[in-house]
Amino acid sequence: MLVLIGVSTLGLSLFIWAHGVYPTFGTSLRHVALNLVSIATDCGLVSQDYATWPVFAPVTILMLSCYCANTGSTGGGIKMFRTLVLFRQAGRELLRVVHPQAVATVKIGGQAIQNQVVIAVLAFVVLYFGTVVVLTSALLASGLGVVGPAGNYQGLSDFQTWVCALAMLLGRLETFSVLVLFTPMYWRK
Repeated sequence: MLVLIGVSTLGLSLFIWAHGVYPTFGTSLRHVALNLVSIATDCGLVSQDYATWPVFAPVTILMLSCYCANTGSTGGGIKMFRTLVLFRQAGRELLRVVHPQAVATVKIGGQAIQNQVVIAVLAFVVLYFGTVVVLTSALLASGLGVVGPAGNYQGLSDFQTWVCALAMLLGRLETFSVLVLFTPMYWRK
């Protein structure tokens, strides 16, 4: 997580500085570091209206918020452990393409990860991104106004507020634990 945030901060600072948003690299580094760390870890504090930066920077920061929270934290998103599992699984599949008979295990920190866990992570990611697409589409279709670092949620309609509340609930309580409440299997004895 620290490496990803560190590299992203340096890269986006150079990008912002190269586009002339701030006069010096130091100023770019200061503003990007605070805003990137805050948004990527789902804290929400901002010091600048990063919506005025070239679009690549805020979109990158938003994507980082899907991955940079750690397991056990209250941050939403996929979390760093699941991201590592996904990348290790992708590496295992690449190995299997080259060596179909190879026996490969997914390992993190020297510990083998059971295939059930890998499958559960893949299922979670599918549900996570499906939920993001559905809720984002609902907000956009309802005519979402200006919400961002320089605005607030005051202008949202009741429907939009409920969509945002559902998104927060799904992100904080984990997608599976909320969605399982809507399955008939859960309510059977």
